[in-house]
Order: sequence, then structure tokens, then C-alpha cells
Amino acid sequence: MEVAFGITFPTNLQHLHLSRKIWHCKRSSRIQFLSTSTCSNLRVHSVHVKRSENERRHAVIRAVSSEVSDSTSSAVNSGSMVIVANGLFKSHDGERVQLDDVSFQIAQGSKIGVVGLNGCGKSTLLSILAGTDQPDSGSYWFKKGIRVGFVDQEEVFDESYSVLEAIFNSDTQVVKLLGEYEALLKKIEKSSDENEAIQLGQQLAKVTEKMDAAQAWDIEALASKILTSLGISNFDQKVAELSGGMKKRVSLASALIQRPELLVLDEPTNHLDIDTISWLEEFLMDPALTVVCVTHDRSFLDRVCSQIYELDRGSLYVHEGNYESFLTGKEARLVAQEKIAQDAKVRLRKEAEWMRRQPKARQAKSKSRIDNFYALQEQSKLALGRKDLQLSVSVSRMGDKVLNVKNASLAFDNRVILDRFSYDFLKGDRIGICGRSGIGKSTFLQIISQRQQLDSGEVD
Repeated sequence: MEVAFGITFPTNLQHLHLSRKIWHCKRSSRIQFLSTSTCSNLRVHSVHVKRSENERRHAVIRAVSSEVSDSTSSAVNSGSMVIVANGLFKSHDGERVQLDDVSFQIAQGSKIGVVGLNGCGKSTLLSILAGTDQPDSGSYWFKKGIRVGFVDQEEVFDESYSVLEAIFNSDTQVVKLLGEYEALLKKIEKSSDENEAIQLGQQLAKVTEKMDAAQAWDIEALASKILTSLGISNFDQKVAELSGGMKKRVSLASALIQRPELLVLDEPTNHLDIDTISWLEEFLMDPALTVVCVTHDRSFLDRVCSQIYELDRGSLYVHEGNYESFLTGKEARLVAQEKIAQDAKVRLRKEAEWMRRQPKARQAKSKSRIDNFYALQEQSKLALGRKDLQLSVSVSRMGDKVLNVKNASLAFDNRVILDRFSYDFLKGDRIGICGRSGIGKSTFLQIISQRQQLDSGEVD
């Protein structure tokens, strides 16, 4: 069975301009992703944890893809559905239920936003879809051979990796070949020895032949577009030196370059600037791409998603429409639940009073009446736990002035973060910090939380 998983997609196209003529000469019409049996023979990178994690994801997808029942097979593999799930159950530490008899079908091209209160199971559901976790019970099936890309909320890279190595850390042969090709081009450019250059050229010719055989050249245009749009250019830089925004960009590039059919995103807009978010929104609108995401970015949900999945106390509610229309529908649903709960409470009080006063008669009551009593108990709880899905900010210090920054200056390697910055933060302030990735937003937060020492100035 052919499965190519689109999780970590490394590619160094730093010197793309040097190889553009070769790229365009060698381009073919389509890319054929190789089977997982071929992927298993790929070179193992130094980070064995990442490698084994990718293998585990492959294994999960292979298992659930091969267990499609006859009744589900036609729907999943006809092209109309990419995932079918029935009766999923998942609890945290065997106690807190996150998924309780959850069923859904995801059609090809769907754009789904998953919402709910913190800790309700959103990331757990994404992990199941990405193959990094499994439900305690229930069944789910993927379309055979589906390519799945996963961008986690906090991607973990080997800190010793360069940006190039992080992007090309893949289990697919095509991406491995692209990484080898670009690495050789880079060595040839830097080589000053004629004999060494000849040897490198011979190696490049062999890799080129392999890329011809794998029909890998068509990925160049996509890779170039993605890396340029994400602003990734310094491929020699170590991952440990990257800002949170650049790490997120590398993670996105790693997944997008593989051209997944299903893209699973956990907080994809975290650390991204406005321009990059706008580009990502446009990219995700591809009608052939199925997207399932969790994000607290309301604008992103409104612009990208046409379907909202809400997780609430283990149950899944599916709403057709964007986030704004979901809020309207949710309010109507909660009002209806409130009425059902209030009616149930009135009836429950009467039933409970009778059962207390008539123990003998209670024993003689029909089983259906007793079952109805417990059903009323459940209905009366429908209104419990009603909370808004809105973010709140609280101020923990009293007084008008919460924080004072005076003449704050900080620079790294001649890159100025703050230059004699002064500001009084007042109680009740709501402040947004904007700027392109790497400009110093996270560093600024560390400064005002007194986790980053200044070159000069005060924070009080």
C-alpha cells in the first residue's frame, strides 16, 4: 500500500538561483511519492527520536487504512471522503473524558476549524488525525495512500540541526534527493579545488539521475514559492538560534513542501506576522487540500474554515459555516439546551420527591420510569459548564501603574531590539505587539516579564 506521510519536509533552496537552469531543464510533469517500504531504507539522521516518530505515524496510517470495512471502503476510497471516524472514545489518564462516542466524516477539500475550551481535547483529536495518538476505543479510517502533513503547536527540532537539515528531515526519497542535490550545489559553490569540484560534479550527476528516475523536478516551483513566501533564506543558521516565528516557518515549510492531501495544523498562526498569516490563508484555500486546524485566531477561522467542529464535554458538534456563523448557531443551541435543562429540573424535583416518599411504590415502578428518572438527571446537567469561547486577560497587580520600563536598551550582535525605550503599563491595558518574525517580539515579552537582562535601563 502506498503511503507518503508529509510531516517534516527539509529542503535547502538557498542557492536556487545558481541551479535554476538545471531545475528547469529537468522538470517533469508530476512527482511520484514512493511507498513506505522504500522510505524505510532512507538514511537515518542523527535524531533517532524524530525518525522513529515518523515511522510510528506511518504505521498508524497503514494500520487504519488497511482495516477499512466493506461498508466504509467505497466512501473512503471513492475520493469523496478522506477520513471516516465512528464512536471514538479517549480519556486523559483514564479519568477526564476528552472524546466520548465521537463520530464524523471529513470530505476531500474540507476546511475545518476545531474549537472548544482549553483542555477539552482539541489537540488530542488532531494527534489522532495525524497518527501520533490513538483513541482508547472506536474506529477510524483514512483514504488509502493519503499523504498527511502535521504542524504541531510547538515543533521539536534537534537544536544542532541547521535550517536546511530541519526542513529536509524527511522519510520520503524525493525530499531526501532534493536535500542531497542542494547540499552538493552548495559545496560546489564553495569549493576552490578543481579536483574536488570534479568529484562533486560527478556526485551531482548521479543524484540528478536519481531525481530524473523519481520525477522529482516538479517540486522545485512549489518549494521555491513556499520558502520565498515564508521568508526562509539563511539555511546555514542553527535551529537553536531561531526565533519562535522562524521555527514556526520552518515547521510549515517542512509540511507544505510535501504537498499533503490532508494538512493538520495545531495553532498555525502562533509567532507568525500578519503578512505570513495572509499568505498562509491564501495557500490553504486550495480546493484539493483538506485542512483540519486548531487556532485561537478568529480572523483565520473566519477566512479559511467553512466548517466548525466544537468539542464540549466529550461531545462533538458540527456546524456548517465559518466561526462567526458558528457563534450564532452555538448561542441558539445553548438557549435550547438551557430550556431542556430547566424543564428537566422541574420534572426531576417532582420525581425525586415522589421516590423519596414512596420507597415501596418506587420498587414497583416500571423499569422505563426509573430509566426516565436517570435520563432527567442527565438532561438537567445540559446547562452546566456553559462558558464563552473567548480569551480573557486579568491583571494581577493592583494600582494604576502595573509596570514601568525606563530607558530600556538591548542589542544582540549589533541587532538593536530596544533603544532607550520607556513606557508605563497601566492597569487594564490591552496591548498587542506586532512586527515581522525575528524582530524581537518574544524578547520584548521576556524583558517586561524580567526574564531577559537589559544592556541598560530599568524594568520595575
